[in-house]
Amino acid sequence: MRSKQRLLRHLLPRRAAVAIAIAMLGTGGCGGNSGQGQTATPSTSLPASTTTMTSVPATTVPTTTSTTVPPTSTTTTTRPSSLEPPVIQLAGYTTVYSQDGHLRVSGWLDRPAEVIVGGTLVDVYDDQYGGISTFETFLELEPGEYAIPIAATDQFGLENEVYLSVLVDPALEMQIALIEEIDLIGRTLVADYVEFLTGDEATLAAREDGVIGEDQETPGGFYLRNRNPRLRTLTLGDLRVVTVQACMVEGPCAADRAVDIDTWVELSANPDMAEEQVGWSWYGAGFAPYWLTLQDGVVVQIVEQYIP
Repeated sequence: MRSKQRLLRHLLPRRAAVAIAIAMLGTGGCGGNSGQGQTATPSTSLPASTTTMTSVPATTVPTTTSTTVPPTSTTTTTRPSSLEPPVIQLAGYTTVYSQDGHLRVSGWLDRPAEVIVGGTLVDVYDDQYGGISTFETFLELEPGEYAIPIAATDQFGLENEVYLSVLVDPALEMQIALIEEIDLIGRTLVADYVEFLTGDEATLAAREDGVIGEDQETPGGFYLRNRNPRLRTLTLGDLRVVTVQACMVEGPCAADRAVDIDTWVELSANPDMAEEQVGWSWYGAGFAPYWLTLQDGVVVQIVEQYIP
């Protein structure tokens, strides 16, 4: 395997990062309940008693009426006037290229909410990370272009919606590679294609290559195999973000996170600056390979591979 696995850092001047979050404003509803009074009216009348000798006037016991009316209790839940709609943060790109149409859609919210993806209610895992909720679902799409709505509605009825753009095209080319150089001015990158193997396949390949002994297993259960040292210079398309593996300060760790491509180049030179610069730490830190998606030979998508 090539020992050189990190980006060359010195091709571009540093530029400011751009991070995008989605937030919107709104309002909510209320509810209440009340009780009813109860009335008890006992009435007793004694019958008249008479004899043939003496007439005894009838005795009547006066009627007593007691009425108890409980106080009315009303509970009203009112949304705070300053409350905004739930924030939806998608994991990774908001534009996705897929070769086979198998798509994982995930993200996180700033509060518990109902989430609907493409018209289907999906599972939400509430309050996993100190107020952050996460959602995930899987889609199988036929070839074509899609604009998939992702809507979140909280307990107050406040709603937010974002869209995921998807292109499914079997003609797309997918390659996993170590990125050796990148030139944003010339819009090129230099890639070293590798194989990403897991499980038994990784162990057998690593043994064949003499990387581990015959009685050993691959650390982490994966193996990057590089049997062809050829470097390829590829043209960069109009992609503006790169998806990396991030550890959020308050949120999931090793989650897909889209970062501005200029910021990605800067962080590749100094991964330890990620938390200060973008508010999260970089799990891969520039050492992991990337999945490159090529359309007609042009790189249109870059996604970092998770490494255990």
